[in-house]
Amino acid sequence: MGGRRRVSFRVLQRLVTPFLPFIPEVQEPEMRVPLREKLINTAMAVLIYLLCSRLPLYGIQSVMAADPLYWLRAILASTRGTVMELGVAPIASSRLAMQFFLCANIIKIDSRVHEEQILLYNAKKLLGFLFGVGLAVAHVQSGAYGSPAQLGVLNTVLVVCQLCLATVIMLLLDEFLQKGYGLGSATSLFSATSKCEEIICEIFSSPVEGTIVASFHLSDLLATLFIFAIVVYLQEFYVAFPLKSKKCAYGQEGELYRVKLFYASSMPVVLQSAFVSTVYFIFQKIQRWCNGNLIVDMLGTWEESDGELVAVGGFAHYFTAPTSLADMAENPLRALLYIGFMLSFCAVFSQTWIEVSGSSAKDVAKKLIKDRHTMISRREKMLLHKELNGYIPIVAATGGMFIGGLAFLADLMGTSASGTGILSIVTTISQCIETFEKERASL
Repeated sequence: MGGRRRVSFRVLQRLVTPFLPFIPEVQEPEMRVPLREKLINTAMAVLIYLLCSRLPLYGIQSVMAADPLYWLRAILASTRGTVMELGVAPIASSRLAMQFFLCANIIKIDSRVHEEQILLYNAKKLLGFLFGVGLAVAHVQSGAYGSPAQLGVLNTVLVVCQLCLATVIMLLLDEFLQKGYGLGSATSLFSATSKCEEIICEIFSSPVEGTIVASFHLSDLLATLFIFAIVVYLQEFYVAFPLKSKKCAYGQEGELYRVKLFYASSMPVVLQSAFVSTVYFIFQKIQRWCNGNLIVDMLGTWEESDGELVAVGGFAHYFTAPTSLADMAENPLRALLYIGFMLSFCAVFSQTWIEVSGSSAKDVAKKLIKDRHTMISRREKMLLHKELNGYIPIVAATGGMFIGGLAFLADLMGTSASGTGILSIVTTISQCIETFEKERASL
């Protein structure tokens, strides 16, 4: 096992080392960054993101009428037609890819060795940049800004360079925050910022003459606040149980080990949305290439509505969320299919995510043993893993179903942002508050 790990490390080292001189890096802070400075740095990072999301791409001729990536933009902090077109997609893609490689034992890294940790971190950055280049080229070649022939060689290169530069900025901002200069990570922070901006714009749009209060979309605002309140309330729910292994007992005697209901945070619904958006995007491309084909029409037929393509027939239509209670009453079979699909996929994605992200029962058992610096027998290790495995996967799946149900309810009530967006905002804010409290307690 050790020999195979060393071979894996050497292969990764050979692939990444030649590019190290060209990978920009944020230096580690020489001393602990004060909490006030962290807050200022976080605010500055958000400001840079907002400026980039308002800076239009130079050199584009036009933007496609219907946005094929409409539903993905809520997750990726992406703004159409700007230098923030790709959002956090390169970062998120590289992290998921590297996490998959680690879980599948394609790459074997010893987290206790500092050199290997640094190599893995640089590999993630390099992969993120490569994802950014690939996505930039794919956007231009797909005709998202006009056909490449209309753009010309110079404008095509300029657009790709702008998107690549934005990817580098995002990678550096993420590294800046994660190395202790700020709070949170770029992926969650910028996604939440993007959705907050959307909610504010939605609430204050379309003013009615004669009154300021009337400019609010009151029903949307109340629905949004209602979902916010439910999510904040459920955030505090957890399952508590004692650990039988005395050597790994959590905290003081009589104290219980707690597993939060939202153990996987908002990731189940984020992954479900990303999966559905990707499938819809593929279906739309297939229909464009093979329009009129019976089998293709069975996959889904699409119509443009308010700048987005909506499924109006075929397989895709039955797995699209109902827009209102009246829509549910008119198509009860479609509503039941969608609810079943949403809840089951969120439960599956929740369990998948904890395995991939290193928070499974096995990973928690290892962490408990390591944190307590306790030597225990193989039998006690198996007992501890069995205890945790009896709770964590069940709680994660149940929490995933709750998250999916709340996202569906938010979309049905017509909140100012999608259910996925609202859940991302609440969980991100909660994580930032927890980090803030820990930082303040350690002063």
